Amino acid sequence: MRRAVVIASNGPQDLNQLKYAETDAHNVTAILSDLACNFTVQGLIGSDAATARSKLFLASDSCTEEDTFLVYLVGHGMLDGNDLFFLFADSRPNSLMGTCLRGDEVLAAMRKCKAGNKLLVLDCCNAGQVVGRTGLRLGSTSRIKMEDIGFQKSDLFEMILASDALESAREFDFLKAGFLTAVICDALSHSRHEADRDGDGAISVTDVVEWLGIRAKRHNNAHDRDEHVPMPRSVGVGHGKTFLTRPPHDFPRYEVKSGDGIPHIVLPISHKSIAYTIGK
Repeated sequence: MRRAVVIASNGPQDLNQLKYAETDAHNVTAILSDLACNFTVQGLIGSDAATARSKLFLASDSCTEEDTFLVYLVGHGMLDGNDLFFLFADSRPNSLMGTCLRGDEVLAAMRKCKAGNKLLVLDCCNAGQVVGRTGLRLGSTSRIKMEDIGFQKSDLFEMILASDALESAREFDFLKAGFLTAVICDALSHSRHEADRDGDGAISVTDVVEWLGIRAKRHNNAHDRDEHVPMPRSVGVGHGKTFLTRPPHDFPRYEVKSGDGIPHIVLPISHKSIAYTIGK
């Protein structure tokens, strides 16, 4: 089973409240739930920290080894010392432990989850800080031993991060979205052909990370420095590949009728504007 938890909040009004985080989360939920991605999605949008924490852990506990488990967080990421906190509408700076979700709690949920494939997406400021205590090396192409950070040898755990520590993720009025989530949603919908970097007909984490880099460079070249976005980061441990769409061998079968009423099957051939069919 492909399971996803989407957590989002625009944050408290008195701390530079975001405009589009919750809208982004609704868009992500719709796309991940679509037949092409085939996730069963639990949306925790506009909830409080206690609810998000409880339901995240319950979802993590419900996975089996055959599952893919995706956790997607959109909102404010605030640093306090070496800790990363995700803010909610009722979060208070003088009570971060009680009114926020901590980055290490999210990692604990991923670590305890039995799913064989795990993916964490953090669309927030300071996202790279979540890596600080894990032994993972941000931006490194090398893989470390899963058991060294508490995961099983067979696990695959990957992260897509909108920013490094001390970097600000960006949202823009012209996108009506945060940059990272806008690009990911585009990669899974309108630009899927271009974002499929290896041409296998499916969108993997590797495809998305490469596409994010291309789009970030394109954006930064076209805008003044004060509108630049940080280069999205990726971290991975374990071996294998995680797909945001269905894997190449698991695309759904579509049937259409020709003019004479004969049913045809749409073939899984990737093309920008043409669908190829064969008579059933």
